[in-house]
Amino acid sequence: MLISIVFSSLLIDIYTLFCTSLVPHPLLLYLKNFKREILQHIATYSYLWLHTQTKSTMSSNIRIQRICQHCGEEFTAKTTVTQYCGDPCSKKAYKVKQRKSKIEASNQLTKSVILKPVEELKAKEFLSISETCQLLGLSRWTVWRAIKANELPAAKVGRRSIIKRTHLDQMFEKAAPAVPTLQPKNHIIQVSDCYTLTEVQQLYSISEKALYEVIKRNRIPKIKEGIYAYVPKVEIDKLLGAKAV
Repeated sequence: MLISIVFSSLLIDIYTLFCTSLVPHPLLLYLKNFKREILQHIATYSYLWLHTQTKSTMSSNIRIQRICQHCGEEFTAKTTVTQYCGDPCSKKAYKVKQRKSKIEASNQLTKSVILKPVEELKAKEFLSISETCQLLGLSRWTVWRAIKANELPAAKVGRRSIIKRTHLDQMFEKAAPAVPTLQPKNHIIQVSDCYTLTEVQQLYSISEKALYEVIKRNRIPKIKEGIYAYVPKVEIDKLLGAKAV
């Protein structure tokens, strides 16, 4: 086709060269325009042909051994960015990626639903005892002890105790760091002067988690004997506000 176009252009040149005086002026203009279009077609086809040959030559020269990101098999790739050995693996990997994104979105939604009550509590101005325990992650006994020690102001409304949200913030802002109780170096703790952890829980009606928090926060020394752990009676009675009977 390209040869026929070039041959037509040459015929037009010969015809216009020898027959210029015989060809009418409008027809001569038509032939010149037709020749111009032919030359444009020749340039376009030449560019496309050259680009196709260059591309096929470049792609045929690249051969890289790669590992498929989906099936893990080795394959020969024609580009440096190929990740999968074929279309099936590419589609399967896309489905896996979409599934993971859906699972992640579902987990985020579940997390937001779980944290929604806590966020709503943070926005409330007044809280009940149960809501205060949920917000702070403390037991009712610990919150009541703070109220009785006048560490946390609370107002009575009927039979319910209501705590102002700002009082919680003020309590933590004013709270002084716990000073650890230091025992003299030559002081040896005797088991007879100690409670077991179970005895402390039964005596003061405190949960195991809350007891461990009290021991850790106040750095109460513990001694191990066999399978039991002991804590000094003096320290426990002083912190929990009562004497053992």
